[in-house]
Amino acid sequence: MMGLGVLDWTAGPFLTLYVLLYIACLVASMAIARATLADGRPGTLADPEEAAVLGRGRERLGEVIASRLLERGALKVEKGKLVPQPGARGESATESAILALPAPIAWSPFRKVTDAAAGEIEKRLVRRGLLQEDGEAMRAALFACLPLFGLLLLGLAKAVVGSSRGHPIGFLVFFMVATAGTILVRWLGASRQTRAGKDALLNAVERADRLKLAPAHGEAAMAVALFGTGVLATSALGDFHRMRATSGGSDSGGSGDSGGDGGSGCGRRLRRLR
Repeated sequence: MMGLGVLDWTAGPFLTLYVLLYIACLVASMAIARATLADGRPGTLADPEEAAVLGRGRERLGEVIASRLLERGALKVEKGKLVPQPGARGESATESAILALPAPIAWSPFRKVTDAAAGEIEKRLVRRGLLQEDGEAMRAALFACLPLFGLLLLGLAKAVVGSSRGHPIGFLVFFMVATAGTILVRWLGASRQTRAGKDALLNAVERADRLKLAPAHGEAAMAVALFGTGVLATSALGDFHRMRATSGGSDSGGSGDSGGDGGSGCGRRLRRLR
């Protein structure tokens, strides 16, 4: 090592330090996210639409509403599109708006209708204490990112010193880009769920575990809300799962957002709920 200041260290020792600090900062960021996660208020999830929005957001809400209409026979899948059936009526304003769309219905116009409904569901979840407000979640997210931002500033300072001395900084730039990428991933991947929201979602998944294998008639909406359209693959609604899988939009896995470091994690522009 050359000199007393860390910015005077040679490339090898400094890069080793940077990698070790990266690991430490990532762990610290996750710990901060968990520690600062809003508590919310305890509650249960009995409404498939609330479960969908809380767990996977607006895309999943569209799949839930489509599954319910398909199960009732109000829609059918034909050539990768949704086709309203003659005489079908909606049981809500959202369903009625969907059935009034010109047939066949592609997923994009379908989503425009269900996205409008999602906004009201989000507000309801916020009032119930299961979801955080955008601003609250973003402030916590930015706070959780501070260790990684600090590391990025250290790398930038070293890059400036190294460049001014004519030293190669390619490897350092690579590690800085990786750090910035980590911040971005955590930003986009954070959740607005409160601690109570995570618990409610986890409890709902545990209670409905059997739906992963054999949802009975009338249970398709909740099964899709919690586990994705994959639960429909071998059912009479399998065409809908294949339609979503083919489009690349279906997440056939579970509600996974009940885990991780949650809505305080490095903060996002709150991906699924926007």
